[in-house]
Amino acid sequence: MARDAGITDGPLPGDAWSKAALLPLLLAEGRGDEAREVLWSLVPPTDDWLPTPCIAHLARRALGARALPAKTRESLVYRIHGVRHPPQR
Repeated sequence: MARDAGITDGPLPGDAWSKAALLPLLLAEGRGDEAREVLWSLVPPTDDWLPTPCIAHLARRALGARALPAKTRESLVYRIHGVRHPPQR
């Protein structure tokens, strides 16, 4: 549905809230590398308000997403837990 509506097409929004809100949609579309980059773009933490349910949903899905490469899953989970693990390039 998000793909059909074009929600995840185009450039990423500039604000942290909108980026975090896109995380579950990106993962659902199989775009784990993009979700990882978006999540890491939220580093370093700021005082911006974030939709934590979206981040929690990403964490739950990433842990069981066997279709994602292991390194992508690891990087997502490390970031969610605040571990300073650099994104892969």
